[in-house]
Formats: sequence, structure tokens, C-alpha cells
Amino acid sequence: MLYLGERPFSVHEDMEHFAMMEKLLGERTPPAMVLQAVSANSAPEGMRFTAAGELLWPSGAPDEEGVERVEALRPLADRVCRRHAPFEALL
Repeated sequence: MLYLGERPFSVHEDMEHFAMMEKLLGERTPPAMVLQAVSANSAPEGMRFTAAGELLWPSGAPDEEGVERVEALRPLADRVCRRHAPFEALL
């Protein structure tokens, strides 16, 4: 991300990538969106969700290293300067 001067995260596999996006943005993906993708069979292979449409993380993580990478990621709200709040609101 240009604002941070670095990539916000490195992608290692789909579930970890999804967990990192939720952690970075500080919000869960809308369950209705997830359930629609699951019912249409368009979710990436290996992605695991609860019946309520929540990512099965960290219990569904493929390895402990991925869990540690997600835990170490700082949310975007913690990385954006207060005076740049309008920029953060766009995201």
C-alpha cells in the first residue's frame, strides 16, 4: 500500500489472506456475502466458514505460522495518522 510504504501483508494461502483482510480492515466480511459465495460454489477451494457465514479462523487455519502472521498484523486504523482519518474512511 503506497500510504504505508510497504505491502500490508504477504499472501500465503486463501484462508490466511481472507483472515488478514478482515484483520487489516477491522471488520468481518458480511455473512450474507460469504453465504452467497458458498451457495454459488464460488468460494475458493479450501476456504472454511461457519454455517453463519464467518471465517473458520484460527481453528481452520492450515498451519500455526499463518495464525501467527495474522495475529502480528496491525489493523489499518492503528497505522493511519489521525489527521488522515478521511483517507481511512474511504477504505
